[in-house]
Amino acid sequence: MIDELWGRLCYIAKGGSLAQPMPLTITTLGEFRLLRDDEELSPAAWKNQKNRHLCQLLLTHRRNPPHREQLLEWLWPGLPPASADRSLRVAISQLRRALEPDLPPRADSAFLLITPSGYAWNPHADYTLDADRFDHLCSEFAVNPTGDDPYSRLALGEEAKALYRGDFLAEEAYTDWASAEWERLRETNFALLNRRGRYYNLYTMQWAAETG
Repeated sequence: MIDELWGRLCYIAKGGSLAQPMPLTITTLGEFRLLRDDEELSPAAWKNQKNRHLCQLLLTHRRNPPHREQLLEWLWPGLPPASADRSLRVAISQLRRALEPDLPPRADSAFLLITPSGYAWNPHADYTLDADRFDHLCSEFAVNPTGDDPYSRLALGEEAKALYRGDFLAEEAYTDWASAEWERLRETNFALLNRRGRYYNLYTMQWAAETG
């Protein structure tokens, strides 16, 4: 225990922090917003639009992280490979700092992973993403886990509908890296609205039959 305490004290002396990273709340349906401990990141914290795009891209491909070369092609298509690679490393460094201002220079980020093929968003980090919640609610609504209780079932649909405040990363909808997810979530929302309408009609008819 003494060794552990000494190690922690040495870590602090070198500029480290024992504080856990602040949780992130991220909205992508409609306006993109990223809040750290309920405070939205300012334009100054992002430093530039490219860092913001890098964050959005890694979030979009959180399930299937792209290779480093694909990141370079998407974000710096006009630069020579060496310049693009240098720009990526700078952007990753600045994004680490934006997400975790107290992160020591050589410490591992809680949110960004270094992988053999490049970089990835850490799916096990402490964050919430509205698109993930929307997908989950739509799936729950479709399979009817609440049994014969129509009100509980419709509540799932209403919560999902409320989450879809707009299209996924609407400002980036036609970029090569966002368009597929944009289209998938649009189709998911369309299916949700159709299913929700059918259920309302069904339960209205059932209610009328039972009370008539």
